[in-house]
Amino acid sequence: MNAKKRDNSNASLPRLRALILEDNPGDAKLCTTHLERGGYDLQFDIVDTPDAFKDRLAGGEFDGIIADYNLHTWTAMDALEILKQSGKDIPMIVSTGSLGDEPAVECVKHGAADFVLKDRPPRLPVAVRRALEEKRLREEHQQALEALRDSERQYRLLFRDNPHPMWVYDLETLRFLEVNEAAIDHYGYSREEFLAMTITDIRPPEDVPALLKNLAEVQLGLDRAGTWRHCKKNGEIIDVEVTRNVILFGDRQAELVLAHDITARKGAEDALRESEDRYRDLIEHSSDLICTHDLEGRILSVNDPPALSLGLPREEIVGRNIRDILAPEFRDQFAAYLAQIRTKGAAQGLMTVLTATGEKRIWEYHNTLRTEGITVPIVRGVAHDVTERLRAEKALRQSEERYRLLFERNLAGVSRTTLDGKFLDCNLACAKMFGYASCEEFLAQSARDIYCDVADRQSYVARLQREKSVTNIELHLKRKDGTPIWVLENGTLVDPGHGQPAFIEGTFTDITERKLAEERLRESQERFKGLFENALLGLYRTTTDGRVLMANPALCQMLGFQSVEELKRRNLEEYGFAVFHSRDEFKRVIEEKNVIVGWEAVWKRADGTKLFVRESARAIHDDSGRLLYYEGTVEDMTERKRTEEENLRLITAIEQSAEGVVITDTGGSIQYVNPAFTRITGYSREEALGNNPRILKSGLHELAFYGQMWRTILGGATWHGEVVNRRKDGSLYTEEMNIAPVRSPSGEITHFIATKQDITARKELEQQFRQAQKMEAVGRLAGGVAHDFNNLLTIINGYSQLLLEKLEPGSPMRAQVVEIQKSGERAADLTQQLLAFSRRQVLSPQVLDLNQVIRDTDKMLRRLIGEDVECRTVLYPELWMVRADPGQIAQILMNLGVNARDAMPQGGTLTIETSNADLTEAYTSFHAQITPGHYVVLVVGDTGVGMDRETQSHIFEPFFTTKEQGKGTGLGLATVYGIVKQSGGYIWVYSEPGKGATFKIYLPSVDGKVQPGSPSSERRITYQGTETILVVEDDTSVRQLVAEVLKSQGYQVLTASDPEEAAKTSAGYEKTIDLLLTDLVMPKLNGRQLAEHLAFSRPKMKVMFMSGYTDDAMVRHGFLSPGVAFIQKPFSPQALVRKIRGVLDAGQ
Repeated sequence: MNAKKRDNSNASLPRLRALILEDNPGDAKLCTTHLERGGYDLQFDIVDTPDAFKDRLAGGEFDGIIADYNLHTWTAMDALEILKQSGKDIPMIVSTGSLGDEPAVECVKHGAADFVLKDRPPRLPVAVRRALEEKRLREEHQQALEALRDSERQYRLLFRDNPHPMWVYDLETLRFLEVNEAAIDHYGYSREEFLAMTITDIRPPEDVPALLKNLAEVQLGLDRAGTWRHCKKNGEIIDVEVTRNVILFGDRQAELVLAHDITARKGAEDALRESEDRYRDLIEHSSDLICTHDLEGRILSVNDPPALSLGLPREEIVGRNIRDILAPEFRDQFAAYLAQIRTKGAAQGLMTVLTATGEKRIWEYHNTLRTEGITVPIVRGVAHDVTERLRAEKALRQSEERYRLLFERNLAGVSRTTLDGKFLDCNLACAKMFGYASCEEFLAQSARDIYCDVADRQSYVARLQREKSVTNIELHLKRKDGTPIWVLENGTLVDPGHGQPAFIEGTFTDITERKLAEERLRESQERFKGLFENALLGLYRTTTDGRVLMANPALCQMLGFQSVEELKRRNLEEYGFAVFHSRDEFKRVIEEKNVIVGWEAVWKRADGTKLFVRESARAIHDDSGRLLYYEGTVEDMTERKRTEEENLRLITAIEQSAEGVVITDTGGSIQYVNPAFTRITGYSREEALGNNPRILKSGLHELAFYGQMWRTILGGATWHGEVVNRRKDGSLYTEEMNIAPVRSPSGEITHFIATKQDITARKELEQQFRQAQKMEAVGRLAGGVAHDFNNLLTIINGYSQLLLEKLEPGSPMRAQVVEIQKSGERAADLTQQLLAFSRRQVLSPQVLDLNQVIRDTDKMLRRLIGEDVECRTVLYPELWMVRADPGQIAQILMNLGVNARDAMPQGGTLTIETSNADLTEAYTSFHAQITPGHYVVLVVGDTGVGMDRETQSHIFEPFFTTKEQGKGTGLGLATVYGIVKQSGGYIWVYSEPGKGATFKIYLPSVDGKVQPGSPSSERRITYQGTETILVVEDDTSVRQLVAEVLKSQGYQVLTASDPEEAAKTSAGYEKTIDLLLTDLVMPKLNGRQLAEHLAFSRPKMKVMFMSGYTDDAMVRHGFLSPGVAFIQKPFSPQALVRKIRGVLDAGQ
């Protein structure tokens, strides 16, 4: 931006302050050059941006603006808008290189004064001069308009709006031509009434002649003012001072009259004259200082009383300078006071003066300078002693401060409201009482907003308007958040007067808690009444002599009365303490202790029946200590007494129960255990109480097991099941348990009760029984299989032996037949073991010494177990005898020895012991199927790897083995089990993994001596014969084999496939049948029944039985009855013919 200052050398030229809007310096220079040539003393600024334009408009004064139409980023149209917004009237001339008609018109419409083309620069000064002239004309026009408006305002001010009555009347007709509002208001006539009247109508009739005379003088120009009497419309006579001027009103000669009602002034003048005397007297006797002084401060006059208040006579004060009587601290301010008087003509304020005694007094002064009508200016002043007032004001301020502090810090709410509910003021306690954070927030509300019911506010205000003040009014209001609040309000209606509106001052005390407490008290009283009336306990109040003052229905019902009134007519002493306690004893205790609790007694009802009660009572005294009455409660204990007796019996039963009883809370904490629990678990009652039943957990159950248990009982059902737990000593036991929820009267589960029975022994017996049943079932299966095998093996072994007998020693087939025979014999041994397990093999029992069998087997056993295993025998010297098959006992020792050897691959110790045992009923009750009696005990133990429980449950099952495949048949221990059982004994195993195994065998003892072995007969037996033999066998192959073998030995053979065919054959055969050889087990009839049937017709026929097994009574339990011939399948042909020959030859 460029600017040029005014050149003083061009002072004679008209000055032009121009603001040039141009972004081309050359064009700007051309513009200024032509303006200067046009005869202007030019002072200019150049700007090229809108912001610079705005700044210059705001900060400078310009006569005109020359604007390029197209600037860099804006146009002259933008500049016109900015000029318009600034509110300044500065003509703008738009300069452009080329501008069409439409843009030019738009510029003019938007306020441009003119426009020029840049290629015609000489026209620019002409355009500027015309624009400035138009502005001057606009300003003159505006001034004329302002003058006209001023004239109109002056007219309104001088006539229409003049506060004094004015009118214009026609000098010829005296009729009113115009009146102002003041005349209408003052005289009471309407404008229409005035304009229909003449000026004589507003004069009293007696004054009209004087008026007409005066008007003649006015026309002669002799009088223009005066004082007259006028008459208002209401008849009131007033004194007016009029000023009159003759004017031309239209084309009529008229007079303009200004009337000034001086009725009051005249009265005032009269009063003034009267008051001047009073004023003079007032000045002389006024306590205020009334004085005059010159412009130097010298006192010219003073009245007496204040002079005397200074302790000086008036004569001594006059002539002194006021400065001399001022307090020292105010004397320096006196010069400023005099200066103010000289410059402003008046001064007022406070000054402190000293009395003759040195006392400081404060005067409030109002002094003015009088210069008119006198040659020497003087200062007139009035000073009032305000010492006491200022002290009072100070005390008032202090009081107000104390009031303010009391107002703001008051714990009670204080507020001020208008009658329509606008809050004017409040303290913070009030705001917070209603839930507002500040007074400002509270004052923005309406008093109606804090009322729950607006009608309550209206009633409150109406009462205040009637009574002016109210105290202790309870109001139900609400807080900011809408919650109700009860307040106690004291309110006062204050009328400040002086036209100010009345307001209500109130104090609030929050009594919500008190109201709630009262409500709770009322509810409590209602509840007490309800409790009293509906209590299950008897409640009473009696005099000391037993007269009933109060009683509830429960007591009436308890004593058998129909109503309280009926009971009140009776004396309580007639019914209380009827049996065990006297009334005197009751009185002595309660009056000694003032209270008695749990007093048990036997009362009697109205019908004379006994009533067991528990009474609690207290003695009530007055303030002097005098006993007034007794009050108490009575509980009917009759049913409880019976219940307590039943509960005692129940507790006794639980305490003495053989089953454990546990009571826990819902969290599982043990609350009670009976002695049986401590006996079963080993935990004392003290150790169990407060603990959790989980102390008995064995760890053998999954978490899901306990989870299902808890879900059941928490669901309200009873859980029943078996649990393996652990005693305090660590041993496991099994218990059968029932857990049931215990419910409160409301049905809520409060406890759980568990009954627990130790079933460990029962479980062992059941396990033993199940094992025995399983072994019996497996034995039946094995026996059935062995029977069929024996038939097959009889055929295989028989034909193989016959074949060998027919083959030459050098025959190449002989070796093959021998292998067949060996395999058949091994299969026969296997079936014998199965039969031994199933207890269906035939034993040859005899009385024997078990110690001797062990000695006889010792060498063979040691060879079997090897050198790595030490064999120890501990034999009881006085061992009882047993009845058993010595070969089978040896088989037991061999099988157990081999089993022990295999359990000790790294070597160990095998121990064999014997002893006697007398098993009592107490012992046998824990072992299934064993009967009390005398037993010989065989113990075989090893130090091997041992077995777990699962293995022990299967070891006696046939074909069960823990050995590798191919290293055992799985029949060793099964054979042992079968032999023991078939011998009438019992076997148990005791083992733990890593701790070896011990087998205990119990064999019944018998009386008798050891039977010596039968010497072998040296007599040669001839196997061939010619006798007739009837062979009965349901298996065709076995039947054919037996027949072939017997025929080969010369016997006559008859065959039958079943007993029915045998009976027919026997009946049809007329010759002697020497021997019946029959299978024992056949369809329809067994072999024994067949023999018995044929014995009737052939009593001399001998009988021989054969079988793979038998259930017949002859071989029941595997024992052969004496004299019964029997051959066990499978048998060889030689064994068969040898046995038959022996049977046929027997008895010969």
